[in-house]
Amino acid sequence: MKKLVNTEADETSKGKSDNNKGKSDNKKERVTTIRRFGCTAMIKLMFQSGKYVIFQFREGHNHPLVLVKNREFQKLSRNLTLYHKQTIINHSKINIGASKTYRICKEVANGYENVGASLLDFKNFQREVKLFIGDADAEMFINNLEKLVHSKKGFQYAYHVDKGRNLPRVFWTDVHGKSAYLAFGDGVSFDPTYGTNKYCMVFTPFTGIDNHKKSVTFACALLSNEDEESFVWVFEKFMDAMGRKEPHIIITDQDPVIRNAVPTVFKTARNRFCLWHIMNKVADKIDIITRKETDFLSRLNGVVWNQDLEPTEFEIKWNEVITEFGLDDNRWLSTMFDIKEYWIPAYFRDMSMGNIMSTTQRSESENSFFKKFENHYGTLVEFWLRYGSAMDQQRHTHKRLEMESNNSVPKTITPLSLESHALTVYTHEVFYEIQEEIKSSICGCGIVGYSRSASLEMTTIEDS
Repeated sequence: MKKLVNTEADETSKGKSDNNKGKSDNKKERVTTIRRFGCTAMIKLMFQSGKYVIFQFREGHNHPLVLVKNREFQKLSRNLTLYHKQTIINHSKINIGASKTYRICKEVANGYENVGASLLDFKNFQREVKLFIGDADAEMFINNLEKLVHSKKGFQYAYHVDKGRNLPRVFWTDVHGKSAYLAFGDGVSFDPTYGTNKYCMVFTPFTGIDNHKKSVTFACALLSNEDEESFVWVFEKFMDAMGRKEPHIIITDQDPVIRNAVPTVFKTARNRFCLWHIMNKVADKIDIITRKETDFLSRLNGVVWNQDLEPTEFEIKWNEVITEFGLDDNRWLSTMFDIKEYWIPAYFRDMSMGNIMSTTQRSESENSFFKKFENHYGTLVEFWLRYGSAMDQQRHTHKRLEMESNNSVPKTITPLSLESHALTVYTHEVFYEIQEEIKSSICGCGIVGYSRSASLEMTTIEDS
């Protein structure tokens, strides 16, 4: 297989070289994978005496077979039948986004008396569902969670009712979130910034990064009060659900209430602030001339996001940029510098964070994903429908990427055994990063010195 991969890579590179003549060098190269492995498995039949007879059979495959649960991603399974097409057309006429939404709404309604047929009339769905729910929204929401405990193995939830019979706190997770936490729970992001419903409750997900560099949700909560007691409560429920296994690092916003609540529950996890959220605020904290007519933002980003800097180097470069643009008196920037140990990567280079804090794209995609839940006029039941659809989408993406990593091979660009070995170790998304590192080391590094003693060989490599 190694020979096949390298040969195809060479041919592909040659083809790209020929096809790209006269085109811009800045054009993004399309990433493709290999699905042909030169497999010799076969079966040959011969028609004799009115029946088929096997006359040649080779059983062994040189590649993994597609699992039954992944058949939906095969090309043969991606064709729409006439029935599927007609169903989509019929649903679109009455404003149904997906047939699954219709099914879930029926399940929500089941078990309640006096359910009018109008609840299932999607032409007036939002209006009718609000009329049906009325004052029973919280009760219906909790009852739905209770049903999931019996119907879905591993589903777990907790809630708190105050003296006024209000529902200020709800927490839940399922078997997918728990298993994901066991695999990818070294770093956890906790972000209580998403408004969800007409009760002003905030959606607070516990999020991590999976082996495909995609956001994965471990657990979630809804909180009406953003006080220390509420955060301690939800952290305790999270720890109980995850078997009291602490993450190495928990990323939060700068809220001092959360900052106080974290060490109350997490004894070994280190609390850090979300770098992406902080840097998003910089533009609003400086004057418009500095923001639009100078390169201050790009210069500051170059210092802040540089993970190769030592703490002393960072402080020197930060002060140089701040002084150069006359921002020494900016109180917000001074405050951020005072708490630099909580958000600057240079101060926790020793920690493995799985890109949960240092990747801008990760934070942007996570923020965009959870914005789907925001509806300041919606009910809890409506929120649950949106949440279920979003989780289905997230897990479908993970399942698809798993299938692709297990059943295809990225094309190599060098004959190095290091790159070939990386194919067998990493998922595609991680391998492409390793591949870029290998490419950069070949093109940008050179041996400038070599020495040898009795028991030691030393090679000096310079990065250009």
